[in-house]
Amino acid sequence: MSDEKKPGKSAIRYVVLLLIVAAAVLLPLCLAKFGKGKDGKNVFTPLPSADEDTMRKIKSIDGILLTIGVDDIGLIDYVNDQTRGSSYELHYNGKLIRKSYHSNSDPEVHTVMIPDNDLYYFYQFCKEYGDGSEFSGHQEDVCDGEMYYFTYYDEVGMKHSIFGGYCYQIDVLQDIAKHACSFFYPDYSIPCRQELAARPELLDTVTNLCSPEIEKLTSLPEGCWVELGYEEYSSDFYYEYTYSTTEDAEKGPIVFYLSKNGVRLAMKNNRTWDRDDVIIEVNGKTLTATLAYKACGEALYQMLQEGPLTIEMKMERHSVLYGGDRIEGEMPSAFYNANPARNHGRPGDIIGFYQDTKLCILTEEMDDLRHVVVGRINSISEEELKEILGDGEYTVVISLPTSQ
Repeated sequence: MSDEKKPGKSAIRYVVLLLIVAAAVLLPLCLAKFGKGKDGKNVFTPLPSADEDTMRKIKSIDGILLTIGVDDIGLIDYVNDQTRGSSYELHYNGKLIRKSYHSNSDPEVHTVMIPDNDLYYFYQFCKEYGDGSEFSGHQEDVCDGEMYYFTYYDEVGMKHSIFGGYCYQIDVLQDIAKHACSFFYPDYSIPCRQELAARPELLDTVTNLCSPEIEKLTSLPEGCWVELGYEEYSSDFYYEYTYSTTEDAEKGPIVFYLSKNGVRLAMKNNRTWDRDDVIIEVNGKTLTATLAYKACGEALYQMLQEGPLTIEMKMERHSVLYGGDRIEGEMPSAFYNANPARNHGRPGDIIGFYQDTKLCILTEEMDDLRHVVVGRINSISEEELKEILGDGEYTVVISLPTSQ
């Protein structure tokens, strides 16, 4: 090859090298905005957070930035209350409002102020996909599930539809919806309202039934009387649902404590953890007790709805008080055939045994006791219980509070 052609080859090599360098620089910048999801759709990856001046300009805009509607498509249960959908309304100033809708009860409304980084994340999404062209014509062969509706409002309040319909195959939309939902806790208010509905004396005092205050906790409060049967429950976080009442100044709000899966673990009312589910009258004293509804307390509760229960009791071995009269024919089979567990018993525990109709009260702590939990006498020590019950034979009357 002649010497005259060598400079041409060098020039080509130089151009190729420039293209490689340019690709190395530009490709990451492109991928900063677009990637590929599992379905090949563009995935939105936000750029780094904006500077303070940019955020100040964004937050100075008055009005709504983005709305996300979520509709639960499927059969509606008009008997049992259920969540039917939700909506999210994000304002330019960072205020995010969620409304959750239900088949029977009124909507619930909760509001948070989101951090600037997250606001800028939503803002970039709206600027990138605000004209709706990216997802135009997208359809999915789905017959139920959730339909999503994304709407962008520009700086002058003009409305732009980004997408509406099923979007399980569009990662970017799924990510945006999940990010909005992440600022709120799951809607566990329905089981709380059902509990209140069973207690009209409490329900009548609630002032924020459809918008309780919600807080995420890393542990339950010290001294919290956990629902019998869930006392050993542990979790890495919990939810606290607080319902303000007209009795705040005197008796305090109604508070529910739930597991991260929505299981109600405890309820606080009137500044006490105790629930006066049943009244126990013995030796001229009146005691209250909390029933273990999730165990066998429901069986006793059903019996007491027919009227007070009178049992002749006496002290037996191991400091256990056994009912002298067997309650033949009255104790529901759910209690009679209950599965006993080897548990730790405490003073004041009201218990029963497998295939036995005797109702018993523990007066001291016991280990390795195979029994079924019925309930527990409220706020009483071992010494106080022994002083009230004594060592003889006596009559115990168990009844429901007059309000029930």
